[in-house]
Amino acid sequence: MEYEDTINHGESIRYELNPFANPDMAYLKKLKIILNSLQGDADLFVSFTNPNPNTDDFDFASRRTTQIDQVVIEEEGGLDMNSLNRTIFFNVIGIRRTQYVISFEYEYLHSFDEKLQEAV
Repeated sequence: MEYEDTINHGESIRYELNPFANPDMAYLKKLKIILNSLQGDADLFVSFTNPNPNTDDFDFASRRTTQIDQVVIEEEGGLDMNSLNRTIFFNVIGIRRTQYVISFEYEYLHSFDEKLQEAV
């Protein structure tokens, strides 16, 4: 899954990710949200509670001036429970006019990996 768009300076584009509704993202242990600014610069803000995360209200943020901004969210407590199984809100805020791509990398919980091995 990827998102691609262009944003102007000072504008924001809001996204919502529902891992529980996406079979490919069920049973997550770790989620990496990668913002690749192909041209220009944008920042990434992520929240579990604020539907419009911004520079003042966020749980995770990446404000790098390099081409890649990323946020890594890991399952909490090491209990092999899917604490990421909830809505994740994220916002891209343009620092300059930016063409970008958002992609995702993820790892599954150990218990889910075992189920996958058993199914093979």
